[in-house]
Amino acid sequence: MIYDLEKIDFSRLDKLKKTIYMSIYDTQTEDMDVEEHMLCMKRKVELYVNHILSKGMAEYFSISEAKEKKYKYVINIVRDFEVGQGYIDHVNNIDAQVNEYTGGRVRVTT
Repeated sequence: MIYDLEKIDFSRLDKLKKTIYMSIYDTQTEDMDVEEHMLCMKRKVELYVNHILSKGMAEYFSISEAKEKKYKYVINIVRDFEVGQGYIDHVNNIDAQVNEYTGGRVRVTT
């Protein structure tokens, strides 16, 4: 969940595509403050990026450092509600930052 800033929600290794997928589950609540929600999303993505940069995912999946360099990362934000352009713009901004630092991508799915 987006507000649980201490753990990776879901991760999966695809050896054929040489991709490590990490997912963030973003659910909407009745009393959700949009700015607070976006800040939590940013912090959650930062947790994932730090985990990537610290080689945490490679260790989790027992991938050697040499092999890990051949893998790409995809962070999926899985949501259960409709979003506006502001949400999409925010995710695109995060995607650009993640791509710059890790070569990975962030995408929104339902």
